[in-house]
Amino acid sequence: FALGSLLCGVAGILQGARFAVQPDMGDRPVVIAFVVAFLGGTQSRPIIVGLAGLFIGMVESLSGLWVSPQWSSLVVFSVLFLYLILHPMDLRALKAGMLSTARGGGR
Repeated sequence: FALGSLLCGVAGILQGARFAVQPDMGDRPVVIAFVVAFLGGTQSRPIIVGLAGLFIGMVESLSGLWVSPQWSSLVVFSVLFLYLILHPMDLRALKAGMLSTARGGGR
């Protein structure tokens, strides 16, 4: 873990020297990673998460055909919103897990 963190830090420093550094330069990948982790599930097989990432990547790329590319993050969040509407049980399970962890039952 420490070696991976060190390598990520070095890569970040090198990328910062190559490009202009801005406070919001990592917002877009974090948003997409959040949606992929939610759709794929953090406890599922890696292939499911990979397929969710592929699906979100295709949605983001193809959304540029119909809307402006600056709105592609909105399209990605719309997919997450539709998922939550169609699968409300996942949201209830998330809430139940948070409550059991807060009560000390998650450990």
